Amino acid sequence: MLKMSAKTELPELYLKFIGSRPGSKKRMATWVVSIVALIMVAVFAIKALMPKGPATETKKAPVLTVDVTPVARITAERVLDISGSVSAADPIIIGSEVQGLRIESVNAEEGDFVHKGQVLATLNSSILRAQLAREKARLRSAEANYLKALQPNRSYEIDGVKAAFDQANAVISQEESNIARSEANLTNAKQFANRYTALAKQGAVSDQEADNRTTGQLVAEAELRNAHQRLQAAQSAAKQARERMKMFIFGGRKEDIMTAAATTDEIKASVQQIESQIAQTIIRAPADGMITKRDAHLGEIGTALQTKPLFNMIRDNRLEVRAQVPETDLVRLHEGQQVSFTGPDAREFTGILRIITPQVDMDTRLATLRIEVPFSKDLRPGIFVHGKVRLAAEQVTVIPTKAAVSHDDYNLAFTLEGDHVVARTIRLGDRFGDQVEVVSGLKPGEPVVLTGAGFLKDGDVVRVEASTPKSIKPAVGADE
Repeated sequence: MLKMSAKTELPELYLKFIGSRPGSKKRMATWVVSIVALIMVAVFAIKALMPKGPATETKKAPVLTVDVTPVARITAERVLDISGSVSAADPIIIGSEVQGLRIESVNAEEGDFVHKGQVLATLNSSILRAQLAREKARLRSAEANYLKALQPNRSYEIDGVKAAFDQANAVISQEESNIARSEANLTNAKQFANRYTALAKQGAVSDQEADNRTTGQLVAEAELRNAHQRLQAAQSAAKQARERMKMFIFGGRKEDIMTAAATTDEIKASVQQIESQIAQTIIRAPADGMITKRDAHLGEIGTALQTKPLFNMIRDNRLEVRAQVPETDLVRLHEGQQVSFTGPDAREFTGILRIITPQVDMDTRLATLRIEVPFSKDLRPGIFVHGKVRLAAEQVTVIPTKAAVSHDDYNLAFTLEGDHVVARTIRLGDRFGDQVEVVSGLKPGEPVVLTGAGFLKDGDVVRVEASTPKSIKPAVGADE
């Protein structure tokens, strides 16, 4: 039996025990490997069951020392910048209404102030005046024909017609007397014929005498019929004389009068047309104002006067600035607002927003403002001016301008979380001095990096300056 000293190790004793047995070297190597494997498994198991100690963390060094400021909420008065060109509020284009006439005189120049009705130019009207004289002569002839249609006869002709009518009436009276006489003769003839017929039957007279009396009755009847026919003829003649007398006294036929009246009116219209054309050869100012352009030249003639203006002018010297603004700014504008302008010569003047046009351009999304400005001869139409519209004060969220980092198509600001910064994409609005409006991306009170923001990237560890207000210093993990 082996004796084991106090200093003998368990593996050593085990080896001696194995080695003293015959044929045990091979078995010894196998046992050694197994024991080593068991020991390693035990070590790993013991480490897994042992409680962990405090972790050792590697703290990153700050990349930059920064100032931090809170996102602020202020009351600000917005100013809308606009620009546009000066133009006439109501421009007037003056041209010629008559074609083919030569310009004889020009009485106004560019820059002149003219009054309503003032002669600006005259055209040659000699041809028109000759046409007017001819039409007036035709008008006099037409008026005479019209009067003749109304009363075609003279007084002595009317007297003759009246005499003929009286004579026709006298013939009627005479024929009526002849009828009365013929009726009396017929009565006597009938009585004689009846008496002689009776006597002939008695044999007192001969049949021949009775036949003669009967023939006399027939003659008397024929004369009465003839008298009636003559009376009818006299009455027809009297009627014709009466109608003729009316025509002579009261005028011609209705259709003749209407024809003469239409001819007269037609020539009158022609006279008025030529008179209007002659009046149009005198080019007058339609209103008070300043002549801005003269394109009338002495001797110019032909159809060119129909295709171009002779003069351009500003009605009543009213000027305006036409400016375009985005449709999103329309809610902050209203008619009557004042606009402060600065001209090319640095001269300042004030305008009044007169009209906000109701149409918004569908392509550009811009609306047009028409701003009335005071007239000045130096404020020439066409010059470009800049203006500002002061809008109502309102609450806005702002940060210092240098806290915003601009890139090509977006803006950033860095907020502080613990000891590191977080990049925020923000949308900026108007500027107010050294501050800029934050439309979206930040909330009031959030701490943002003020200096050095352009050298940071998302997640960088920073050190906050001691002068930064404690209310916005990081709560944990920040180096003072």
